[in-house]
Amino acid sequence: MTAPLYNYDLADLCNSLGILGFMAYVANYLMLSFRVLSSESVLYFVINTSAATLVLISLTQEFNMASALIQGFWITIGICAIAIRVRLRLRERRRLAGDAPFHHHQMRRERSDHALYRRAETACYSTA
Repeated sequence: MTAPLYNYDLADLCNSLGILGFMAYVANYLMLSFRVLSSESVLYFVINTSAATLVLISLTQEFNMASALIQGFWITIGICAIAIRVRLRLRERRRLAGDAPFHHHQMRRERSDHALYRRAETACYSTA
């Protein structure tokens, strides 16, 4: 006989969310490895950030400082990466639509944003 659903407690729920986060990490990595997703896509970072959040929630029941720090790091990086990509996408749409004037200082800033993004990407994939 199986236990009814109402016998589960908060620890069981948090553990289930952690397992769901683990599954999201694995699915995201598989999709990246098999080129279903690109590391440039917003969706990649949304899935990764969601997975880290779910694992962090699970740590509220059985805390592990190292794991919490890793998850916090992934959440922070994920939010920044999403914001950068959304901002660049919106800026490109405005430029293509001709809605906003495209001034020289904007082009300089976009080059700076792009260079910063490329340096961060290179640092992530460099082998030292």
